[in-house]
Amino acid sequence: MGGRESGQCPVGKNRLHLDVVTSGSMEAEVARLVEAGAELVEVRQDPASFGNPDTWTVMRDPEGNEFCVTSTSTLTGID
Repeated sequence: MGGRESGQCPVGKNRLHLDVVTSGSMEAEVARLVEAGAELVEVRQDPASFGNPDTWTVMRDPEGNEFCVTSTSTLTGID
């Protein structure tokens, strides 16, 4: 499990923020989670000035808790 500062506060009260990392396609995982009842909030990407920016999708579960989805193919900050 890893963590990082996002610089943004969630609107609702998350007791825990999860980052889901898939070894497959981020888009396919997002589609699977939407089909299971999650809501797509937005797709975010680090600034290009980071050199190798990460891309992730912010989602919300049916109870309003936000979580993020990314893929090992787009994530650069984890070994």
